[in-house]
Amino acid sequence: MANLRSLGEVFNITPKVFEAGAKQYSQLTDRLEITYDYDLEKYSSFIEETEILVGWEFPRYEIKKVAPKLRWIHLMGSGLDQCLPLDWLPENVSLTTSAGAHAVKAGEFMATALMMLNNHVLQFITNQNQQRFQSIYSSPIGGKTVVLIGAGGIGGAAADRCQALGMHVIGVRPSDKCHASIDETFGVEHLNDVLPRGDFVLISAPLTRDARGMFGSEEFSNMKQGAGLVNFGRHSIVDEDALIDALETGRLGGAIMDVENPDQVAWNPRLWATPNLLIIPHCVTNDPPNFPKHIVEVFFRNLDGYLRDETMATQVGREREY
Repeated sequence: MANLRSLGEVFNITPKVFEAGAKQYSQLTDRLEITYDYDLEKYSSFIEETEILVGWEFPRYEIKKVAPKLRWIHLMGSGLDQCLPLDWLPENVSLTTSAGAHAVKAGEFMATALMMLNNHVLQFITNQNQQRFQSIYSSPIGGKTVVLIGAGGIGGAAADRCQALGMHVIGVRPSDKCHASIDETFGVEHLNDVLPRGDFVLISAPLTRDARGMFGSEEFSNMKQGAGLVNFGRHSIVDEDALIDALETGRLGGAIMDVENPDQVAWNPRLWATPNLLIIPHCVTNDPPNFPKHIVEVFFRNLDGYLRDETMATQVGREREY
């Protein structure tokens, strides 16, 4: 377990956390011999004999040389863009993520975000900052349409919440795999065909080579006038200048955008002054008291497949990058 002290105990796998998350998988725990590490202090001592590595970050390009017995890497986070491209990953090593560990909290917040947009909360905040008192009316969210881009663990949780709100959910994803809470499913190539139907667009797609910058001026121009956007994928999926233009011209009624640490990613300073935009630090999908336990649960679901020599629940496809 390669933990990082900088994240704090609430995001790391301690023996106590592991024991709590492993209770329902007691038949599998006997198959494991676990070493707990922080900041890679024990890494060089154990990696040569390690078969399964669980962690946040590690020296990726050394893996082929220093870990001859390694067969599986499980990432503690649900995203893996920090690991791309996957040219460092040995052919005989599987990679999985903790996709789904955020699902309950993420679904709850994305329902909140849609309700905020539907009730013009962002416009009220903008008006208040501009000392303008203006009545803006809205109808209930039930019966309205959301275009959901990405329907994995987090997107699926959002679809469940949208369905509970009485919304019509159009899913856009690379595969034709169906989801119980999605009313219609389309391939990514049909994105611009379905955008005009959406009162809201919700992005929860992973950041891959194909997804980077996928939502730009053309996509905004195809959205319904006054529609709302929620981006809970990596913010590089959206062209920020195109987003700002759409908000400033009123093409978009409002946008809520989850952003990674702006000190570590490309950042557009125009965002701070954009009207009807809410910038959320990348924290609202985390549930610190329970998140590490959920990571362990995802790990064990994958371990069951690993021991059966089957495809694991959250196994990453090398070509698709998620």
